[in-house]
Amino acid sequence: LTLKEYADIIATTLLLQAGDKKQVWDNLFSPLTKKLTIDTYEHEVYLFKLSHEEIHFEFENEQYKYSTLAIGAQSVAFQDAYGMVLEGYSFSFDTKGSQQVFVNELEAIVTLHAKAQRKRAGVALGEGSLQSPMPGKIFKIHLGKGEDVKKGDPVLIVEAMKMEHTIRAPKDGVIKDIFYKEGDQVQGGVLLCEID
Repeated sequence: LTLKEYADIIATTLLLQAGDKKQVWDNLFSPLTKKLTIDTYEHEVYLFKLSHEEIHFEFENEQYKYSTLAIGAQSVAFQDAYGMVLEGYSFSFDTKGSQQVFVNELEAIVTLHAKAQRKRAGVALGEGSLQSPMPGKIFKIHLGKGEDVKKGDPVLIVEAMKMEHTIRAPKDGVIKDIFYKEGDQVQGGVLLCEID
């Protein structure tokens, strides 16, 4: 399997695993690390966002983002960043939590390890990563995707505890992506924006 094919299987597994858990479907989702075994290989995934609209995670130092189109008890339809529509299915394989996962032409046996590890607030993800300092609401976004930014420029403002916290660019570069919109609620330590 290619890394992208592994990512498609991971997206299917995580979307279906979370599909019946209502608490996952909100903007208060806090980033976490999940471990899973695909066929016989164990993998670790850093999950940035999981909502009824999208899933965004890092796997093998590459980021993958998918838009959810429809989700059922054992099936999900979603779209990758290139516009390709994928259909995934899952069936229980044994009593140890393994599932047989199908995505388009792919098939794998996946075991999702039950224990997830939350990332601590303030853990740096990379030089151009901007994180929320605490739980709050995205009050204002100053710059958009693709715009140039200088070190120290305000990128966005998080409102928390009746105070506004300006999140500034840690380096010169270009806004690669902003993961939330104005008015969204966020947890502390979540990835808000990336600068290349």
